[in-house]
Amino acid sequence: MLYVVADARRPPLRPGSTDLITIISLLEHVPQWGDAIRESGAILKHKGFLVIQLPNLWFLIEPHTKFPLLAYLPGIVKT
Repeated sequence: MLYVVADARRPPLRPGSTDLITIISLLEHVPQWGDAIRESGAILKHKGFLVIQLPNLWFLIEPHTKFPLLAYLPGIVKT
């Protein structure tokens, strides 16, 4: 099995060359994340799988927000 770690917006793989791509807690950190999704679709084989995991900002303690219960506060407080 081969693992490739690269910039998700410019992966060093040929189109249609892989069966599986996993993107775990990444897209919220990538500028132009649409490019990463587009490129992932391009390098997947016809019947390939793209697995994307994003943080759950409604979770009671979400480390991405650095503030517990942020999702439950009124909108005026969040801004």
